[in-house]
Amino acid sequence: MPWYTDCIRAIQENGDVDPKHEILTGIIPSIIEKVVLPYLTDVVNVEWEPMSLKQSKRLGAVLSGLSDYPKMNVDESKSFAILASAVKAKITSAIDDDLFVPIYSKQ
Repeated sequence: MPWYTDCIRAIQENGDVDPKHEILTGIIPSIIEKVVLPYLTDVVNVEWEPMSLKQSKRLGAVLSGLSDYPKMNVDESKSFAILASAVKAKITSAIDDDLFVPIYSKQ
């Protein structure tokens, strides 16, 4: 996600304010919380196919990368909790609908 480098560059190039100010250091986690996570929740609900290994690996990489952002606390994030419940619901639905285990008689 190269967009965050633009945010960091805009913060660093602005000489009028302190770049270590709490609002400026929290801008990227705020953007993730308010924009990226709801977008990912919509993608999971509408487009993600849990039985697709490629899609699941990519979603896992994006979700594991969220903890790399500064001040991003996924444990306390409401948007992340909604996203996690959407992933859980989609996986449960896929297992219930798509996974068929035939029952054979012992004869």
